[in-house]
Amino acid sequence: MVLLNFAIVVFLVGMAAIWSTYGLFSALVHLFVVIVAGALAFAVWEPAAQLLLGSVPPIAWTVGLLLPFVVLLAVLRVLLDKKAKANVQFPANVNRFGGGLVGIASGYLTAGIMVFGLSHLPLEGLLGYKPYKYTGAVQELEPGDGQLWPMLDVDRKAYAFFSKLSGGSFAPTFSEATLANARPDGVKLAALTGLHLEVSPNSAAAIRPGDVSLQWAKKAELS
Repeated sequence: MVLLNFAIVVFLVGMAAIWSTYGLFSALVHLFVVIVAGALAFAVWEPAAQLLLGSVPPIAWTVGLLLPFVVLLAVLRVLLDKKAKANVQFPANVNRFGGGLVGIASGYLTAGIMVFGLSHLPLEGLLGYKPYKYTGAVQELEPGDGQLWPMLDVDRKAYAFFSKLSGGSFAPTFSEATLANARPDGVKLAALTGLHLEVSPNSAAAIRPGDVSLQWAKKAELS
């Protein structure tokens, strides 16, 4: 049983309840904050993870994404709350249903980023979620036994959303590398972090820079 499905449902229901109470305008502001915080978190993800690889290799890719996201989410939310001190008044039903729907949208993106980030931990499944598995002697990848329900594949949809942003309105100014072309199948790459444990429990998905060195042997020329 993939318990992550139920955890996502509970989270989305909670987000809908919270933002239906706060109203449509506050929900829209929060959705904007989630999008900006997520885009910026993905932008700094690789440099942040590279810095952490020297001290905490097993969790570097997870912390490198989720820590900036949470910090940016909190900071941007506080700043916007201070700037937008008054709420926009809508009819009660619009606030209730509109706020709930927008709350689900922001919750969906938030859950997607969290699941995607946590998928980089060296765990054999995240609450039963195993999107891929090895099969055959050559260890080819195929869909795993623990899948999210089609409408709840939040990691894939959130990653696709931010990948599209990285090549559009949030495209980098001084580089041609984007999330879309640098990591086109991020969910599969994340799953590989946990799959290495099935191959060897003592293996590692990341190493500290400098722990391994490569030496190239020059082939002797035949006279």
